[in-house]
Amino acid sequence: KKNSFEAISHQNFPQHELIKRTGSRKTLYDVLFVYQSEKMTHAVLEDKKAELLPITISISRNLFGFTILPREEDTVLMAEYRTDLFKEETINKFIDAYKSILAQCLDETKQIKNISVLSQNEKETLNKFNNTKTEYAKDKCVLDLFEEQVERTPENVAIVAVDNKLTYRELNEEANKIAHNLIEKGIGKGDIVGIKLSRTSKFMVSLLGILKSGAAYLPFDTAHPQNRIEQILSDSNAKLCITEENFNELLNNSNTENPDTNISGDSLCYCIYTSGSTGTPKGAMIQHKNLNWYMCALTSIYGTEPINMPFFTSPSVDLSVPSYFLPLVTGGTTYFYDNELLKDLTDIFNNEEINTIKVTPTHLQIILQHIEAKTLHNMKYLISGGESLRQADCIEFLEKFGEHIEIHNEYGPTEATVSCVDYVFSSNDTDDIVSIGNPINNAKIYIVDKHNNLLPIGVTGELCIAGDGVCAGYLNNETLTNEKFIDNPFGEGKLYKTGDLAFWKPDGNLAFVGRNDFQVKIRGLRIELGEIENAIVNIDGVVQCAVVVRKDKNDRQLICAFYTGAETDARDFRTILGTRLPKYMIPHAFVCLDEMPLTSSGKISRNSLPEIDLESISTDTEYVAPETDEEKVLTTAIEKVLDIEKISILDNFFDLGGDSLLSIELTSELENNGYTVTVKAIFDATDIQSLAKEISAKEETVEKVVYDSVLPATAAQMAIYST
Repeated sequence: KKNSFEAISHQNFPQHELIKRTGSRKTLYDVLFVYQSEKMTHAVLEDKKAELLPITISISRNLFGFTILPREEDTVLMAEYRTDLFKEETINKFIDAYKSILAQCLDETKQIKNISVLSQNEKETLNKFNNTKTEYAKDKCVLDLFEEQVERTPENVAIVAVDNKLTYRELNEEANKIAHNLIEKGIGKGDIVGIKLSRTSKFMVSLLGILKSGAAYLPFDTAHPQNRIEQILSDSNAKLCITEENFNELLNNSNTENPDTNISGDSLCYCIYTSGSTGTPKGAMIQHKNLNWYMCALTSIYGTEPINMPFFTSPSVDLSVPSYFLPLVTGGTTYFYDNELLKDLTDIFNNEEINTIKVTPTHLQIILQHIEAKTLHNMKYLISGGESLRQADCIEFLEKFGEHIEIHNEYGPTEATVSCVDYVFSSNDTDDIVSIGNPINNAKIYIVDKHNNLLPIGVTGELCIAGDGVCAGYLNNETLTNEKFIDNPFGEGKLYKTGDLAFWKPDGNLAFVGRNDFQVKIRGLRIELGEIENAIVNIDGVVQCAVVVRKDKNDRQLICAFYTGAETDARDFRTILGTRLPKYMIPHAFVCLDEMPLTSSGKISRNSLPEIDLESISTDTEYVAPETDEEKVLTTAIEKVLDIEKISILDNFFDLGGDSLLSIELTSELENNGYTVTVKAIFDATDIQSLAKEISAKEETVEKVVYDSVLPATAAQMAIYST
């Protein structure tokens, strides 16, 4: 009330006086709208064409001005604009949209929220962008495609892993053994079976065995906290979880025939749990028809020739799904890697058999920094997804490994079966951030406002997905399913509201902008900040919590937690959260506040949270100087990699702001100083002191010289030889 009255009392404050007092000559507004008369006619609506008469003016106080001048017989619409900011076609669009709005306002039954600014031409153009309907074998599932491939190429190699190499016939027979054992245990259609296995042949045998039994698979990352895994198993009502302990028992079956489980397209295929805003992970239910659509769409993009791909990412995220399914439906080979990420990527780029690889932009940066340049003659496709892709990285990759490689930038959430949009990078692209492209076969994209109205080309809104890839919703969560999966107002089926922001470009490609909520992606991993907040609030002594992402001077994303209540050591927070959250979700910084800043509606004002020094994150540990050679080398390397000073050997690398990408940087830095350490050791170490015990000096390479054996000939030689 006070603000309103003060605004009224000062509403006539002179602009020149404001400029004088503030010392700023910046414009106070971007758009000036002028209505010159109290009388308005309908002439503007009767004449459907507005003629733009260009009148050049040398000085303009406005970025854009719009004047309405009603006259007795007609109405003048005058637009004044800067030609360095606006195109003539854009101004024409503004005028057409304004006329359309006025026409709709004459309908007394029309609600303001339902007024559309789209012209008929734009509606037709948007329909063309979504003209993706293509015929494909809808009556099949991925198991059908795989078993057909087994019939065609039974002795071709299907998977190569560190523990085994299996042909298509062998893989099929092993999977059938698992399937028959599961069926004997009463597991079938509608059931869920977990997989907690490392990336070996056992993983693929188990996965196919579960599908052949009629059940759906639920993959886990073996590095995730056991508490989280048990929470997901409980939430999903999984009948069984396949582990190293029970795998051999499940394989103990002599029946190698394909079981007849009568799987339909609506049957559940797999369930992947993603971070949940309420603090509980949510399981996206992908049906067999969804995965079949995705495989058919990919073969239309990459062809039906055998695809050889590496599987090196976490099985708990859907980035890995095409890595092991696409080769199996095209007659190719999946190469399983389960070592250190940098070592895996090095081996992948030394494997001449691999012709396609799917990575995140974070993986791409590791490749560019650490993999030696070479021409990859057999590499056809580099597929990127999960994060924004930079043009500069694409150009550097092509220069380093060969311009014959086709770079695809994909977009899609787990709920839409991995990806639904694709873009082929061109070296002629000028945008710093690569477009995510246009919808693939039988997928449709709609950019809408908060009332689900279509937005014009170039206007940012929520990206929504329809088509054959939209999944069945969230497992055992009807409320969230109904909120995110709504009846498609533009066609058949369901429309998934992603929460992502994007806009259409005039050429029919999409530009990704960001999020409209508190979900973030850090190094390609999808994180709901609400889940982290919920985990912290449930710690004794914490009253309120707000988690945000801030960037340091090196443009790295750091998770920062602000809380009220009893001040707690950061180490204690991390220890507790380590039993509840994956390591990548644990905040880098914890800040205790006397009270949370609030908005006028009583909610936490995230924009008002204080700035913190991200260059010197407190870890609440006493300073202990390094003593041994290993401790000195290690602390120096960490200080260089993290760009910080004077760290204690009681500090933890990740508490100081380290992450998976920087852990690889650390191994490289130590390598340059003559020491080796594994990324796993960095993850497992409680502090720098314990990590120092894991590093070791590199062994010097001894050159072995082999001499010819020549027996002594003279008496003198014999005497020396005998001695």
